[in-house]
Amino acid sequence: MQFMRDDVAGSVNGLNNRLSAILGAVAEIPETNLTRSERDQLQRIRDEVAHAVNITSGLLRRVDSMAPDSVPHMLEPYTDAPPRPASILVVEDDDSNRGVITRLLQRLGHYVTPCANGLEALEVLKLAPVDCIVCDLRMPVLGGESFFQQLENLMPHLASRFVFVTGDYTDPDSRKFLDRSGQPVIGKPYDVTELLSAVAVILRRGEILAGGGQT
Repeated sequence: MQFMRDDVAGSVNGLNNRLSAILGAVAEIPETNLTRSERDQLQRIRDEVAHAVNITSGLLRRVDSMAPDSVPHMLEPYTDAPPRPASILVVEDDDSNRGVITRLLQRLGHYVTPCANGLEALEVLKLAPVDCIVCDLRMPVLGGESFFQQLENLMPHLASRFVFVTGDYTDPDSRKFLDRSGQPVIGKPYDVTELLSAVAVILRRGEILAGGGQT
């Protein structure tokens, strides 16, 4: 049964990456320039993606009755714009999803460094500090959990700057880690507003801890 669950979970995670990329691409389209018909088409895409998410969640529940129904609780949303451009590390092995998140954050004026796994991210962090780390959980070479644990030992101040973006929160072991981390978690496929809000929460917390200065 565990082998079956792992196989289904891996397939669903890949599908959720594709769905996240679709939602991100839709979010990049400025609706003010669209006709009513085009806006209706975008909404249908959102509705169809939401339907697909219900199907994938149902698949995981059928395979593992212990899988939680909900995404781990996110920090209280902070909806204001961040007070200054920030340095953000995006750690995501899926090319399309990594590109979408990078572009979304760059459009807000942030300085974004994309990485394909935790090992690449560690190399980046040796060269320069960051204000926030947007990180997937299931990645080759060095996954999000191991990456987080290494930073807890090597650069503990960065452990409070994570936003996890993952579809793997349904795995009981992953859920325990995410809950234990205390960091905001956005489930794939993600709502862009929730993702940007979670990033703003981390940036605002860093500003408060630094007394309004550079983190």
